[in-house]
Amino acid sequence: MESLCSKMGEFNEEAGKAGILKAGQAIQDPHTARTVRVNDGAIEVHDGPFAEIKENIIGWYQIECEDIETAIEWAAKVPNAKCGYGAVEVRPDINHDT
Repeated sequence: MESLCSKMGEFNEEAGKAGILKAGQAIQDPHTARTVRVNDGAIEVHDGPFAEIKENIIGWYQIECEDIETAIEWAAKVPNAKCGYGAVEVRPDINHDT
């Protein structure tokens, strides 16, 4: 795990120097999650994630690239994907200005 952490640090530094890294954060394990719903004005809180999943989200990055292909190239550099520890989902944000 220490090796993966150092690789993540190297990726963060490279993405920062490239000027594409806008934000990112590691998040806690799914067992710490709470799912919130509002039904007829009543707030319902349930322990754990909403869905049964095989893979867990362990964090996120917000990067700004010129196109989706460039974002995919950067996603392939994230150590979790590159070293076979998981996958990286690439998704454009919603631009409400256009």
